Amino acid sequence: MDKSYAFPAGFVSVPDSIFFQNLSISDFRKMLMDTTVQLVVVRIPAEFAEGHIEGALNIEVRDTDFEKNIEMLKPDRPVAIHCRIGVCGRRAIGKLAEKGFWIYNLDQDF
Repeated sequence: MDKSYAFPAGFVSVPDSIFFQNLSISDFRKMLMDTTVQLVVVRIPAEFAEGHIEGALNIEVRDTDFEKNIEMLKPDRPVAIHCRIGVCGRRAIGKLAEKGFWIYNLDQDF
């Protein structure tokens, strides 16, 4: 992955090329207008079925196959994470960051 990408203002670079940014609901909605962003809901399937953002993939972070399941994501495109409370989102962020993804996180539910 080409890490020379010009990250938007507010992106945080952490050692080992981890790129992560928390977004407000308003900024998250704007970011989703970028069609290259891959939206992933990391909630359990029952919560996903209760409602989710159109076009989202449900890849449950607590699933034992989570790391295998994220292989379907394109590593050269940013990933937007959404969960209900934030605990699962943080776990997913850590695992995706280990794989070198650029990550946006909705820092609240809507």
